[in-house]
Amino acid sequence: PSPKPLFQHCSNPKTVSIIGAPMTFGQPYVGTDHGPSFLRKAGLRSKLIALGWLVDDGPDLNFSAKALASPDDMVHPHAKNSSMIGRGTQILSQIVE
Repeated sequence: PSPKPLFQHCSNPKTVSIIGAPMTFGQPYVGTDHGPSFLRKAGLRSKLIALGWLVDDGPDLNFSAKALASPDDMVHPHAKNSSMIGRGTQILSQIVE
């Protein structure tokens, strides 16, 4: 039998959205919030287009401390900024849905 085509689960035209979610609050290292811009500078959009995808590349989400912080945030001894990360993840999941 012949191999199944890649992306057979996608309808035509194949479409993808790039959603930049720059967040560093759960990491002990600086720089993880630069991931979306580094992927764009590396040509992610043009490479996807070259593979035949229609690409929607919107602006990065605002995951600043001011946007995600709340006065009710609880401090967990083993989870760094877990409330802010939870809110950011919720925002991202609402956009994806």
